Amino acid sequence: PLIGLYTSETLSGDRIKLGNKEKFLAIKSANFYDLQLDALNKMWFQTAKKPPFRLNQFAVIRKQRILPEIRRENQEYLRVVSFDFLGPYRFGAKYLDKTLKNFKTPVGYSVKPMHWTWGENEESNLVLIILLGLLFIYMVSASLYESFLDPFLIFLTIPAGLVGIFFIFYLTDTIFNRSAYIGLLFISGIVVNNSIILVSKLKYLKQDGHSAIDAVIKGSVRHLKPIFLTTFTTVLGFLPMLILSENKANDLWYTLALTGLSGMLSSFIFILFVLPVLFALTHKN
Repeated sequence: PLIGLYTSETLSGDRIKLGNKEKFLAIKSANFYDLQLDALNKMWFQTAKKPPFRLNQFAVIRKQRILPEIRRENQEYLRVVSFDFLGPYRFGAKYLDKTLKNFKTPVGYSVKPMHWTWGENEESNLVLIILLGLLFIYMVSASLYESFLDPFLIFLTIPAGLVGIFFIFYLTDTIFNRSAYIGLLFISGIVVNNSIILVSKLKYLKQDGHSAIDAVIKGSVRHLKPIFLTTFTTVLGFLPMLILSENKANDLWYTLALTGLSGMLSSFIFILFVLPVLFALTHKN
């Protein structure tokens, strides 16, 4: 795995055995773009018990031919040609582009690079779903309040939740995968509901003759309990998935729970302390 780490961007989907348990292993190299073959041969590797060693002391890297692959797609035969570029990744990409541009093919033949698009369509669909969901929430909120400002204040709860999500993902060094997108969509509705409850009460008190400051104080105090219970019960629902998850590096439930828990806590702080202040500032008159 150490050799593959330095010759490719990432090693994902690998598993190692620790004691009697099999663990998922995901390693990402920071310098694979600039790797040179000579540097790899002379690189020192450190193990837990044995003294450090260099790769060229035990192994030799050499070129080797591989069997060609021929496929049939859309009533056409495709021949796949692959190779390993023994140098930095970015130089290999430039070399491939230049080679394909200058490659002469017979009449009726064409050559093009292969593109690996696994998971791209699914992730773009998730982003589209999130954007559509947020648009619908804004439209409903705008029609409810007959205002564009109040739904905007409510929508600020979602970026506040994102702050907590990105912060906890950074601290735990967790990959933001597709299940995290699902968790983001899930908590967006909950935190928006909490904001709608509070803003609705504040507007009602303001229309009832209270000043903006009085409305904020009374409304926040009265709705502290329901907002706290909503957040607390949701966090408790995520905790078992977070604690009992074993394969944290590639577990749908772990990243989903991590997203939901951090987003709920971050938005809860925003709703209680920031949203009332913004409401008071925008509803002085």
